[in-house]
Amino acid sequence: MGHKKIYGNDLAMDIKPEVQAVFSMITPEEGTEKILSFYKDINEDEKYVLWFVIGDILWDHGILNEDIRNNVNKAIEYAETLDKDCCYSSETIAEFKKKVNSAQPQSKKIRRPKVTHSEWNEGDLLAYRLVNPKFIPEKYDIYGKYMLFHVVSVWRLDVSRILGSALVYAVTSEPSARTLRATLPRLESHLHGSQEPLSKK
Repeated sequence: MGHKKIYGNDLAMDIKPEVQAVFSMITPEEGTEKILSFYKDINEDEKYVLWFVIGDILWDHGILNEDIRNNVNKAIEYAETLDKDCCYSSETIAEFKKKVNSAQPQSKKIRRPKVTHSEWNEGDLLAYRLVNPKFIPEKYDIYGKYMLFHVVSVWRLDVSRILGSALVYAVTSEPSARTLRATLPRLESHLHGSQEPLSKK
């Protein structure tokens, strides 16, 4: 039986993609420094979780060095003193401690995680009312009117807030005549000045 993952924690699940993305682009030493700096304001009683995630990812990829391992072990010692209602179970901690202090697998490249993060879906029709004079040329009589966009696809890009990579957004185009015929009868009753997207589905 292989070693267990330690992601059964809300905070760990939240930060794991970020940590993995960082280590996929820079060295463990540089990555750890940037991760610790980014999460410097994290709750003191939860910092051990950050070290657990760092140690787990690096060990799984065979690149956990001794300096980082020592800090992970300090985090394990701290976790062992915590109330189990706000920490991992004793069994999980013991298993993780055994894991990070055992021989690592052969080193391998960390793949950058892919994340879809779009509030829109393919096929949505978006209607935005033009109400800011700053962005409306005077020669066009379009104040208060709507611009329509049709979501034709959603791009999925690498994500890392720590290193500044972009999140994912929907790609839009002008709606086709077919889409407009299917959707326009509902626009007036649905929007009335709203800037919320209207799905054609």
